[in-house]
Amino acid sequence: MARIEVPFDEVDKLIEKGVYLAEICGATPKNAKSGNGLTVVVDFVIIEKGEWQDRKLPFWLNTMNEKKKEDGSPDVEARRLANYYIREFMTAVKAPYEEKSFDTEELLRRKAMIQVEQGEYEGRANNRITKVMPVTDDILASLGMS
Repeated sequence: MARIEVPFDEVDKLIEKGVYLAEICGATPKNAKSGNGLTVVVDFVIIEKGEWQDRKLPFWLNTMNEKKKEDGSPDVEARRLANYYIREFMTAVKAPYEEKSFDTEELLRRKAMIQVEQGEYEGRANNRITKVMPVTDDILASLGMS
């Protein structure tokens, strides 16, 4: 039998809470788990040099909230909030968008500062992105990436 070396001690190592320079490396539209719309799973990879460089984290962008009120009518406030957060996200990553749409291809290779937190989901410790912020030329210069 062969002995296979696998660094299992690295599997569950959570990224430390903090703000990191990251780049979008994927954007995949999916139906929302709730069944109330469409979500784009935006994959970020940390590009800042250090222990967490090259680690990937997903960010769920709710793009179409079809939530209904108890009476069956559309929840206009839920849709308005979803649209607001989409616009804030697109502005933060400096991606172009039109009045009523955007192209997920335009998200690729966009840089942003991501705030990473530690938490738990379905009984497992995990990392999650809690905020996406614009990256400035000053930040890039301070990291030697201008």
